[in-house]
Amino acid sequence: MKKILRITSILLLAIIFLPGCGKYDEGPDLTFKSKKDRLTNTWIIAEVFENGEIRIDLPPEYINFVFKLNPNQEAQVNYVQTDGNTLNGEWEFYNDKCNFRVKVMALGGPEILSEFKIRKLKSHQLWVVDLDTQEELRLIPNTRF
Repeated sequence: MKKILRITSILLLAIIFLPGCGKYDEGPDLTFKSKKDRLTNTWIIAEVFENGEIRIDLPPEYINFVFKLNPNQEAQVNYVQTDGNTLNGEWEFYNDKCNFRVKVMALGGPEILSEFKIRKLKSHQLWVVDLDTQEELRLIPNTRF
């Protein structure tokens, strides 16, 4: 009985402490929060990378961009710098939760679909690649509004 307990303990420790294959390129490798819990937040863009180089001049559409993803998969996108309007829609994971898409309705216009590949997903950091522009966006939780 002691031998079985010892082998089980060793196996459990190995599973917990050996490095594993992370889902996202930049991590995290181990977390106790679900992907949905980590993604649902109100995010702002902190940095934009184009062709691997950081953009010093943030495009105007990104400066006051606020991106809110709710746990019930509702999405709100605010473009504060232009007209202060809020676009409402929904978000969802796809591709085994390696990607997510946001669909919002433009005011008096068509549906806008944005798709992102997740590179890093933590409660306080979200790194994504915009699949349309191939820009890497590094987002942080919004503390301004």
